[in-house]
Amino acid sequence: MTSRQLNTRISDDDRAVFRRVSRTLQAPRGTAPPPLAPLPPPLPTIVAPVVLAIAPDASWDEVLDQCVRQLGAIAAFIIDDRGLLVAGSGAMPLGMLEGTGARLVIAIHQADHMESAAGSARGITVEFDGQWLTGIRLPTETTYLTVGLFTDRPLDASTRAAVAQAFATLRTGPS
Repeated sequence: MTSRQLNTRISDDDRAVFRRVSRTLQAPRGTAPPPLAPLPPPLPTIVAPVVLAIAPDASWDEVLDQCVRQLGAIAAFIIDDRGLLVAGSGAMPLGMLEGTGARLVIAIHQADHMESAAGSARGITVEFDGQWLTGIRLPTETTYLTVGLFTDRPLDASTRAAVAQAFATLRTGPS
C-alpha cells in the first residue's frame, strides 16, 4: 500500500490571515478583543397577498404555478406524508424537489416531538444561502400534505395562510 503525500503548502493570503489571527489571540492581558463585525440587517418578508387568485376548478399543478407567479417563488411543490412528490412547479428539477420535500416532511415531523412545543407543527422555514424554503403542513382527512416553497425572502404569516387556504379550497371546494 502506498502512502499519499499531504499538500502542506500554505498560500501567502492564508499566511497573512493566520498572522492577523495570531496577533489578535496574543493581545496583552487586560486588553479588549477587537469588536465583532455587525450582523447584516434582517431581510424583509414578502409582502403578503390577501388571497391568491386561484380558479375554483384549478388543479394542484395550476395552484403551484400560481404560487410561483404570484409570490415570485423559485419553485413550489406538494409532498405527501410519505415524502413522495405529488406535484411541482418552477425552476428546480422534480427529483431535487422530491428529495428536499422528503427531508422537509421529516423536519416537520421531528418538530412535532420537541418537548417545548405545544401542539403539532404547522410549518417550518429554513434559510439556504439567500434562498428560503418554507414548508406548510396541510391536514387531509387521513394524513398530511406539505406544500414547499423556495423563495428569495421569508414568507410572512398571512402569505402562508393564503397558500394554505388556496389548497384547502382546492381540496374541499369553494365555501
